[in-house]
Amino acid sequence: MFFVISEFGNVLKENLESFNKNNILLQRPNFTKTPTLPLIAIYYSGFKFEESGLGAGIEDKREERKEEFSGDGKQKTFKLQEIPVNPILSVESPKGSIKLDPDDYKVDYSKWTLTLRAPIPKGKNNMIVTYATTKIGGEAKGLKLRIRCCIELWAKNEIECDSWTLESMKAILLSTERFMAKGISIIPVRGTNITEENSYNALSNNTNNPISKGMLKDAVGRKIIYLAETTIKAEIKVPRIEKIDITEGRI
Repeated sequence: MFFVISEFGNVLKENLESFNKNNILLQRPNFTKTPTLPLIAIYYSGFKFEESGLGAGIEDKREERKEEFSGDGKQKTFKLQEIPVNPILSVESPKGSIKLDPDDYKVDYSKWTLTLRAPIPKGKNNMIVTYATTKIGGEAKGLKLRIRCCIELWAKNEIECDSWTLESMKAILLSTERFMAKGISIIPVRGTNITEENSYNALSNNTNNPISKGMLKDAVGRKIIYLAETTIKAEIKVPRIEKIDITEGRI
C-alpha cells in the first residue's frame, strides 16, 4: 500500500512548489515534539481487497535477443541461451557481414543450436546472432485493492490551512491521469476539520499527549480522504510444450 501513499507524496512535493518538502511526511504525525508548520502527513487508514476476476490466458510475448560468440577457428556449433523462434533474424561474422541460411549455417530449433558450414576465424565476439524468443504464457490472477488514504494538513491559522488544503486538492485533481497511468484510480471521499473530531478532542484531554501540552496551540488541522483503487497481479506460468510423443496402444 505504501506505493500509493508514496505517489500522493510525489504529486504534492512536485506541485506545491513553495511548500517545505521536508514537511511532507509519508506517515501519521506523532507530534513527539513541537512541529514546524505548515505540515502535511499522508498515510492510509485501512484497506479492503477482493479477487478481481482475472484469469484469461496470457499470450506469449516475443522479444528480440542478441548474442555474441567468440570463434576459435575450429568450433562450428554454438548453443543459444534461449529457445529461438523460427527463423533466426540474422547471423553476422564479422559484424556487418551477413551469413545466409542454409548456405552458411543451419539451426536446430529443438536443441537451441546454430551450426556453421565452416568455422569462424579465431577472435573475441566476432559472431553476432540476432533472434526472437518468446516469454512463456500462462494465466493471470489478481486482487483489487481499495485503500483509504488520508492527507492531514496542519497550519498556524485557518486561512493558511485552507489555502494549502485547496492547493493539495488541485494538485491531486490535475494528476488524475498520472495516477491512472500507474494503475491507480483516485476517488475523493470527504474532508473534515481535525480540531473538531472526537479523536482530536480525546487526545487534547489526555494530559500525557503533546497536543495537550501546547505543541499545537492555536494550530488548525484539516483532513482530506481519498479512496485509491488498484489491482495487483500474479502470473501463473505454464511450461511450454517442447515435444509431443504419440504412442500406439493395443486394446
